[in-house]
Amino acid sequence: MDFQKIWAIRNTGTCTWDDGYKLVFYAGDRAIDPYDFLFRRAEDFVSPGEGINIGLNLTAPLAVGQYQGHWKMQNDQGQWFGTFLSVYFEVQRP
Repeated sequence: MDFQKIWAIRNTGTCTWDDGYKLVFYAGDRAIDPYDFLFRRAEDFVSPGEGINIGLNLTAPLAVGQYQGHWKMQNDQGQWFGTFLSVYFEVQRP
């Protein structure tokens, strides 16, 4: 089953998140089909003090269990910054 996880985040830094910035899958269960969010389109760019809602389409595996994924921001120089954005969920028997 596919689902969307949406985070509301704010740029509290001094640089605009523009082309080259990304929200990168850092750790967790690959079974959720994680991917990175790339800031490529001008409407996705975030100036200092502004916010954005970032939505990722993920997959809940068929196997019963607990799953998690963690993402972190990366600037256009490849440096990590900010706090982790995470998703936790459990797949139970029907």
